[in-house]
Amino acid sequence: MIGMRAPKMVPVMIAGALLCAGSAASDSYTELIVSTSIGTGIVLEQTYHDDVGIESYVYTGDPYYAYPASSRTGFPSWRSYTNTMADLNNDGNMDLIAVNTVRQLNNRWSYNLNSYIYWGGSSNVTALPTLGATDVTVADVDSDGYTDIVFANSTKDVNQPLGQYAWNPNSYVYWGSPSYTYQTKAELPTLNARGCEVADLDGDGRKDIIFANGYDGWDSNFANSYIYWGAGNKTFAAQPGLLPSIGGRDVAVGDIDGDTYLDVVIANESSYWYDWEENSYIYWGDGTRGYTAAARAEVKTTGTWEVGLSDFDDDSCLDIVFSCYRDNSGEATYLNANSFVYFGDDLRDMSRFTELDTTAAKGLDIYDIDGSGYEDIVIAQWGENQPSIIFWADDASGQFARTSTFETFFASDITAGEIDTWIGAIGFVAEGEGEVPEPSTAIIVLLSTLVVWSIRAFRKS
Repeated sequence: MIGMRAPKMVPVMIAGALLCAGSAASDSYTELIVSTSIGTGIVLEQTYHDDVGIESYVYTGDPYYAYPASSRTGFPSWRSYTNTMADLNNDGNMDLIAVNTVRQLNNRWSYNLNSYIYWGGSSNVTALPTLGATDVTVADVDSDGYTDIVFANSTKDVNQPLGQYAWNPNSYVYWGSPSYTYQTKAELPTLNARGCEVADLDGDGRKDIIFANGYDGWDSNFANSYIYWGAGNKTFAAQPGLLPSIGGRDVAVGDIDGDTYLDVVIANESSYWYDWEENSYIYWGDGTRGYTAAARAEVKTTGTWEVGLSDFDDDSCLDIVFSCYRDNSGEATYLNANSFVYFGDDLRDMSRFTELDTTAAKGLDIYDIDGSGYEDIVIAQWGENQPSIIFWADDASGQFARTSTFETFFASDITAGEIDTWIGAIGFVAEGEGEVPEPSTAIIVLLSTLVVWSIRAFRKS
């Protein structure tokens, strides 16, 4: 989700080691960080060796914004759906949270993986157990002055050697503290959670957590998404608010109709298996807990993967971008689904939209890449030889007349920001197999050369 979420970005991953060092000379050009996720077919898994990690990439910015393959530097990653960046310990360095979702282990999927905090300015790493985590957001949920971390967990191993899994693990809130060790957590029941967001929806001064739920464990994806209403002192209301959704994939929060109240956008992916053409939902806010199906709008989407918010036409109503990666057409064309921009309106008329010509669109980011003063849309397109695409905004019309593409490989998420790459080459040591350990912090001795990125300036819209 892009909207009220903290920035996300990947500097360096060395199997649990990160080093963010000093500042390099600023060049003001936007870099692109592309996460790579391999296909699910066994042939692809064997061909590309999911067990030992897959390279994701940083594309170095230049005055031409062309992002050729020659400009990219690879870094190793697991099948990680997303990352987020924040200065968790208030030391002036940005820290990376890398969400590890699934890996192949002994010819079976394994979801019980650690996600990591790579601490900026050092080689420290904190391992946080997660269960098929697919999203993360950071916020001071309990208003104690320390940043908390929320993971949306989708799947857990029940008997991994036999390929037995559960689709309804609890999701986690890791509580911040003066020690910044994230040793304690709250567990919140969810149903195959795939997106999460934090906001004070009802204006009571306490943060609420919204989870987009994907699957209820039965024969369809008609699962309610949840709002956990903040109750203070690290607690939540006993029963979550229910938001009907259809294979909820992502969630974003913002003021779509310009009435100052927060609206909730649920990106629906699919209903039954192979039925991908489902509308997504806008639940209109009124400053209370009155988010109901009776007060929502529906907009056309198909196989939606991510949702983001920005005011492209400068009318004080946030607009909605949905990246859509598949539809119900035949096997030869089903990944040719267009993505959408729906324009917010103070009368809640969501009939005005623009289609974006995309193929197998997954993650997206919204960022003023070329410094024109207008925010562009960059979308990760998934496939072995599938380039990703930038839709350039040249004015406040909400139209994107120019596009450009750049070479990517099974791109699943993308982030734009300003970084300087100033040391090349990487090394990687695979994460050890076995049970998930308790959260811990360790100093990792780097066994190989490093990629060190200096984080100069970055924001996630």
